[in-house]
Formats: sequence, structure tokens, C-alpha cells
Amino acid sequence: MNDFKDEISKGLIRVHKFWEDPIGPHPIVMWEIDFKTPEIFVKIVPWFQINHGKLSVLIHPRTDKGHLLDHTEYALWLGHKQRLLTEYL
Repeated sequence: MNDFKDEISKGLIRVHKFWEDPIGPHPIVMWEIDFKTPEIFVKIVPWFQINHGKLSVLIHPRTDKGHLLDHTEYALWLGHKQRLLTEYL
């Protein structure tokens, strides 16, 4: 995430810890980043499109419609789409 160190230091991107075991609806190990502005979205999503390698990238909003819709109907995937454990949602 060195390409986004300025945005991270300004709090525009929040990087969470790496989970060494599957957690919640995620069937494989994962880590999370949060961003809230369209300006960051248009910078970071194209970066992940090019740089995700063999990793699966789930991109989902946080709406008032609930976690299930956020992780399924409203989600975007880069790379291999993982089957989420939706019973956790």
C-alpha cells in the first residue's frame, strides 16, 4: 500500500489487520481497507484491477440495506469470486 501512503496517513484510507484464519462470511484469510470518498474509489479500484495478481478482491459498500446485500448484490469482485458464508450475514 506504499502507493497510497499519503492517503493512509491523512486517514482517507484505513488499513485493518490481516486475519490469519477465515472470519465471518469470508471463507479464506483476508484483510480489509476502508475508504469513503468517490475520489479514493476511482484511485484505488483501478490500482487493484491491475495489481491484485492471483488474489480475490471483494469490494462492497456499507449501506443501510444490510450486510447481506452489501456483500452480495451490491458487491464487485476482482479475480476469482469466492463463495461467501452468507449465514454469517
